[in-house]
Amino acid sequence: MGRDPHPLRGDVAHRLPRRDHAARPRGGLGARSPLERVRGPPRPRQPGALARRSAALGQLRVGRSRDPRRGSARRPHGAALGRAGARHPPDPAHRRGDGREGSDPYRRGRPAAARGLGPRAGGAARGRAGRRRAGRCRAGRRRAGRGAAVTARAAEAAGAADPGSAEDPRPSRAAFAGEWREWQRRRLAAAAAPHGTAALALTRWLDGEPRAVPGLPGLWRAQGGDLVGSDFEPGDYALPDGTPLESHAVLAADGHPELAAGSRVVRRFERDGSLAIRVFDPEGEGRRELRGIDAFDPDESWRVDARFEPGAEQRQIELADGYLKTAETSGSLAFSLNGQPLRLTATLRPDAVSVVFGDTTNGDETYGFRFLAVPLPDADGRTEIDFNRAFLPPCAFSDQFVCPLPTPENRLPVAIRAGERRVRRASPGGARTRVAGGEA
Repeated sequence: MGRDPHPLRGDVAHRLPRRDHAARPRGGLGARSPLERVRGPPRPRQPGALARRSAALGQLRVGRSRDPRRGSARRPHGAALGRAGARHPPDPAHRRGDGREGSDPYRRGRPAAARGLGPRAGGAARGRAGRRRAGRCRAGRRRAGRGAAVTARAAEAAGAADPGSAEDPRPSRAAFAGEWREWQRRRLAAAAAPHGTAALALTRWLDGEPRAVPGLPGLWRAQGGDLVGSDFEPGDYALPDGTPLESHAVLAADGHPELAAGSRVVRRFERDGSLAIRVFDPEGEGRRELRGIDAFDPDESWRVDARFEPGAEQRQIELADGYLKTAETSGSLAFSLNGQPLRLTATLRPDAVSVVFGDTTNGDETYGFRFLAVPLPDADGRTEIDFNRAFLPPCAFSDQFVCPLPTPENRLPVAIRAGERRVRRASPGGARTRVAGGEA
């Protein structure tokens, strides 16, 4: 049998085991290895390649760099060896091209010079780059670990200094004051709106007989549950979308909530089956003279814990115009101020617990009574009363409102110097009236 016609490919020459080719006979098949019988004899190595390769591998093993700008670079070991070797293996096994663990598939099939075995060998440089990257990774992990430890210690120290700071849902003092001022801004904006609370100029009760209403064209009467307007000129009234009405206007509970009469707005109001028409005039005296809402400075000490104790009860509630209205209260809020136990009768609403209360500041420092909207209690009945959010009732802005007065037990025997005080007007005595012992 002749010589194998297939020459040995250069890209696998370095993978064959080293043999003493000069001492081995080149004759028959028995003198050649099985791999040689298939692929032919190995190609001679390039001169000096073995020495250069040994020197490069020696640099990897010893961990010394020939670059005078760098010192010694320790070889990764332990867990770091596994992490570094996964991407930049320091072991010469990374030169295997057989796809096994630790091999570098990028080197497979490349010429010897490109693999670092030719005249421009780069194995040592690649080894140094790998060590530098691995070193940077280890240093970054150490710095991150130290930073996390310092952060954890700082957080632990802060928690020890203020045990309730991590769980206290209350805002800081500055945030608390800022939220209160924003609440006050919204309150004044709503009252001073063109058709807001201060713009109510008239509440006129109607029956089945058509009557003239001051400031409005035509005649108005109560018919069933509706308010019906008639005998006015086309265009005197318009729907909220601007559609003019010809000769007939209706304000119904399930219909249009309001109608426009020029710059004025008319709305329907009902109390125990009786109907009234309300006129909101942006040019009315109440809105023109409004200058602000006086209030006490916000103070967090007026935020007190409370417990809602349910107990539905039918009560007679007096309104600002003297009318007695039967209403249902839902229970009471029990709390204490400066060690004194107190209680407020309250009514549950869909979004809050509604309270009407008075205190010893009424008439001198504050309006005759004030309102509170307390957050709904949790499953255990716990909530919080913030007297800083005590606000003036609508009848403080216009005596045409008919607000409910506090029940006798809700006249607290203490001074609540928190929340809104009174309406500030352009003239000292403008649009004020006496309401239940208080000045409005």
